Amino acid sequence: MRDVPRPSAGLPPELDPRGGGPARKQAAHGAALATAGRPARGAQLGHWLKVAAVVTSAAVLLTAGVGWFLFKHFTGQITRKDVFHTLQGGRPAPAPDAAQNFLLVGSDSRAAPGDAQYQGSGSEFVTGARSDTTILVHMSAKRDKALLISFPRDSYVQIPACTDEQGKVHPPVKDKLNAAFATGGATCTIKTVESLTQIRIDHYIEVDFAGFKNMVGALGGVDVCLPKATKDDMSGLDLPAGVSHVDGDQALAFVRARYALGDGSDLGRIQRQQQFLGAMTRKATSTGLLLRPDHLLAFLNAVTQSVTTDQNLSVSDMRNLAVKLKGLDPARVTFVTMPLADDNYAVRGVGSTVLWDQAASQALFASVRTDDAIPGGSPAPSEAPTDLTVPPEQVRVRVLNGATTAGTASRAAADLRQHGFVVTGLANADSSGYSDTVVRYGPSRVDSAKTLAAAVPGAKLQSDETLGSGLELVVGSSYAGARAVTVGPATPISPGAPSGPAPGAVTAAQDPCAG
Repeated sequence: MRDVPRPSAGLPPELDPRGGGPARKQAAHGAALATAGRPARGAQLGHWLKVAAVVTSAAVLLTAGVGWFLFKHFTGQITRKDVFHTLQGGRPAPAPDAAQNFLLVGSDSRAAPGDAQYQGSGSEFVTGARSDTTILVHMSAKRDKALLISFPRDSYVQIPACTDEQGKVHPPVKDKLNAAFATGGATCTIKTVESLTQIRIDHYIEVDFAGFKNMVGALGGVDVCLPKATKDDMSGLDLPAGVSHVDGDQALAFVRARYALGDGSDLGRIQRQQQFLGAMTRKATSTGLLLRPDHLLAFLNAVTQSVTTDQNLSVSDMRNLAVKLKGLDPARVTFVTMPLADDNYAVRGVGSTVLWDQAASQALFASVRTDDAIPGGSPAPSEAPTDLTVPPEQVRVRVLNGATTAGTASRAAADLRQHGFVVTGLANADSSGYSDTVVRYGPSRVDSAKTLAAAVPGAKLQSDETLGSGLELVVGSSYAGARAVTVGPATPISPGAPSGPAPGAVTAAQDPCAG
């Protein structure tokens, strides 16, 4: 049973679309516009979701579609916080022109008495609050594209000196990224991200666990995919293999599950979060769900009660941004995970962490600072065979590091994702002495293995009956990257078509459940 209120729950009587107040009149007006063939302004919500995924939709959207009266009501429910008051000097330069940068944080709060319901998520081991998810959203000056960079919470980084909400000054320290939130909350997280990236954060939006569940429920849930049946006691995830429709607790468990899927790292969890945000985007924009007044009001009510924003995100800013985002294509909304040099870096007293690839990271940050194209956005022409039958988007592969260099599997996984492959996990191989890269495949995965081998020059095919329906790429020391492959007749690219995504990137238009 869904633990989300019915469409009108939480609304004052005068705003209930089932009553006779202004909401009903405004809803009827919005429906009339839609049936007349004019662009429904509620569609602006979908376009915002493309950019800011779950959280930012809270503040900006749908305002014109429900009228000023409702807009004032819903924006009045948003919690605002002064998060920039101690960041006056030494901050990075503002983004060029009208480009903007948002920091989106999913708050893993374990301090409140009501958090007992989330003990399966690990609250029995860790107290206080953590930034469970941290995403930098860059919106281009022209609002024609958006980039969402996911920062692994286990990133081992330098956290600068921070002042917490009680006025206590904490000295600089090297620790996991999510410790910044525990130390000094939103302000310290912003300060840490700015110091690491030299990107100025314009606005801050935070959502908690309960709020996330309510927002997904108000959308009617989304479809997600898992390569195998999974039951995870830590997160509460319990789903079969293949496609499942989730909302409520299972939606939250899907984006938080870590130890029962893949190699147990935060990187696989980030991939599932990106998959989920893309699914929400497609659900909101392709079905017209939010054009129904009752669902629209329910979604707004869930969102505005669930988020905390900075004090500078004004009502006018929200309205203007919603208008400017009209027409943004999901294919131009790109999700990127931080490029890594080491995905299993042990630190005494801290535990297992990940280290960023500094060269690749700085190139990525520079593209954001200058509002330029993402580095590596144009894939190389394919020289691979054209007699392949399974497209990369339908190939699910586990990547294993068979070389002595740490981070080799992560680099190969990023290359494969660039060309559409679905990476289901990362791990070390049975040996670090592989020279050649090997594609191991179960009896039912021959055609998928051919597509994968074609994308990795020099890869050797190796049948392995013990894999069943599994597919693995063992990355050897001779690995030199991946390339695009063509399945069936080549399709010409039209002049002016946008370049491909950056290494390790996916777009909101991609559906890993397809096929």
